[in-house]
Amino acid sequence: MVRAGKSTATPGDRVVLWQVLMLRFAAGAARSSSCPATDFSYEPYGIVVRRDDPDFRLAVNRALVDLYKHGGIDPIFQRWLSPLGPPGPLLHAMFYLMSLPD
Repeated sequence: MVRAGKSTATPGDRVVLWQVLMLRFAAGAARSSSCPATDFSYEPYGIVVRRDDPDFRLAVNRALVDLYKHGGIDPIFQRWLSPLGPPGPLLHAMFYLMSLPD
């Protein structure tokens, strides 16, 4: 319904909503649509790794924890997601929670 311009609001992941809006704008839709400045919920994502390679999974998990723990996620977020605005409180909480296990 968002793609067709028949919806005034829809919940969802901000990154996905921005992609839908950018596709509408590229197709010539009016730029009267907007996304919320903050997140409504935490949407977990995962990285697919082989089941039979626990050493690789551990290496990936440790690298991700290091990114969150030492702030390496911030420049990545800014590079790829800066049009969405700065991370909101919910996303910062997720960054913090992801940095706890080591």
